[in-house]
Amino acid sequence: MSDANSKYILDKITQINDKSVYCVDQAYLDAIPAKMETYNPGDRDPAKVRLDIDCEFVDDILKKSGDPAILPESNIYLHDFRFKKEPEGVIWCCDNKVVHNDEWYLSPGKKHKDYLKSYQNGTIHYFVFWRFIERPTKALGLGDQPKFEVLSVIPAGQLLMKMCDPNNVAKKSGNYKIKVI
Repeated sequence: MSDANSKYILDKITQINDKSVYCVDQAYLDAIPAKMETYNPGDRDPAKVRLDIDCEFVDDILKKSGDPAILPESNIYLHDFRFKKEPEGVIWCCDNKVVHNDEWYLSPGKKHKDYLKSYQNGTIHYFVFWRFIERPTKALGLGDQPKFEVLSVIPAGQLLMKMCDPNNVAKKSGNYKIKVI
């Protein structure tokens, strides 16, 4: 479910992650209250929402890497970062997803439609899947050094097409269920 560019992005992001030693800093913690207000909690308790927000730490790993391949997003609601492949100068828009097993679940509602629209508009090209090496049971705190592994990079078109297959709908929840590794 990948192509040569997916492999290239995966290798580069894995290298960045492997040399990462980022800690949770005060700026990360200061951004949490605003995220808590805008995050869609559904029927989850605030502690669960906070754990979900901590999955976004992978964004900080890439943004703070200083690697020239990682460019800032052009619109945070469409993708998490842009990736520049040299020497060609090709730029792809990528979205990070943290999963806790080998599957990613997405409800068939607004977010799915937003991804489809972003793909059609060329504002998302790849999904990058990560997993905590040791999944936290409490919110990240100042000085914590969460460790992740990069699992896969999947072209957005391939991933979104998998959602057209009724076999990829979870029977209990009705959400799309896609294997990412």
